[in-house]
Amino acid sequence: MDVFFCRTRLRRNERDGTAVTTTYTVIGGVIVHEVRAAVQRNYRPDTLGSTVALTDGNTATDTWTYWPYGEVRTHSGSSTTPFTFVGTLGYCKVPGSDMTYVRARMYMASRGRWATVDPLWPWEQQYDYINSMPSGGTDPSGLRRCSTECDAGGNPCANWVGDQGVPINKGKPVGGWIVCCKGKCYACVNEAIFTPGTYLWNCVNAHEEDHCKRAKCGPGFDLPRCTPDCGTDECLASAVEIDCLLSSAKKCKTEDCRRAIWKRIGIVCDYAAPNCAAANMTFKYESLCNKLK
Repeated sequence: MDVFFCRTRLRRNERDGTAVTTTYTVIGGVIVHEVRAAVQRNYRPDTLGSTVALTDGNTATDTWTYWPYGEVRTHSGSSTTPFTFVGTLGYCKVPGSDMTYVRARMYMASRGRWATVDPLWPWEQQYDYINSMPSGGTDPSGLRRCSTECDAGGNPCANWVGDQGVPINKGKPVGGWIVCCKGKCYACVNEAIFTPGTYLWNCVNAHEEDHCKRAKCGPGFDLPRCTPDCGTDECLASAVEIDCLLSSAKKCKTEDCRRAIWKRIGIVCDYAAPNCAAANMTFKYESLCNKLK
């Protein structure tokens, strides 16, 4: 059995060897539904993301319970879904094996450990799973622990950084991003780059809040996709940021303040240009940006 079968949506029927195609519906990074051999089932997860039932309408056709590190304790029903322990978040059990595919690595539930060293070691522990606290979080990337409550402390942005780190684009940490937590979008600003409360921080935050207006968030904790597409989304949000920067420049009381704002405007112009072009849109501040070149 190919250990990457979960990516292909095609697996073998263990009883008769025939190919069975299964299509999954994923919303906000969470598996919610499957169609397996023309039979539809809904996934019912617990707070950790483990599948505790498959249902046909309101009737449970399969149920599961688990030991703390993910071994199946009980299973009633005949489903062979590989998405069981933390399955709705993408943990994918390899049939006939102790291995579970979790993107960057393979996990061994019987040992409560990863099969290979964490790619982020020594910053993360080599083999330890969830700091030996399996009921307190998950690790859908295979790289970093995720807390089960994305809004713990009322700050999903800080929780994302703590769990996943600041998002990276072209090898560098981004200045701002958005996250979805329990169906709501949050604007995040990299405070290692922008000081909270400053004009620059406020305008980057305005940029991200504009993304949130179009973002479609599911129930999970994740980075939402661009809506309607990345070019359009970034072109519109970049114009909002420059609106904010131009307004802020009028309030500056020092030359250093004005210089920092105009430097940021130039950066946003450079970022907006390819995105607007990709979306076949005319950037609101195209004329201004051309003068800055």
